Amino acid sequence: MWLLIPVILVAYLLTAYLDSRGDSGAAEIRVRASEELRHYKAFMAAADLYFKSHDAPSVRTRYGWQDIRLSAPPGLQGASMRPDWYAVRAPDGTWAACTQLGEEAVARAAMLFPTDVPGQTLKRVADVLVIGADDAAAAAAADLCK
Repeated sequence: MWLLIPVILVAYLLTAYLDSRGDSGAAEIRVRASEELRHYKAFMAAADLYFKSHDAPSVRTRYGWQDIRLSAPPGLQGASMRPDWYAVRAPDGTWAACTQLGEEAVARAAMLFPTDVPGQTLKRVADVLVIGADDAAAAAAADLCK
């Protein structure tokens, strides 16, 4: 009987250690997702400012952060964004931000843009997160990113 106490104690300590590591890993994922979502919101805001202050191009055009940040507020101009994020604008003036986000960030974005609210639809198409006024607008935004 007394021989089992050290085994039980070791098993308990090992379980506690593994549980604590799992929690810290989950917390790190949540922090990274929050950071990624903050960058996403900043990218969207800067792109919106850029497209409001520039005429639509004559052909479908792709814009990287190096172009968009010129119209961003001074505090954002020096920010760095993921190199695979870009925006596309069509000659009719419609535009889409083509951003790839991790699963946790997409889940958090879905909380910011709930699908049951009229006037907004959040879709993930081919690893690109798009937001539109409705399903058709979201699909059109996804098409711009192709």
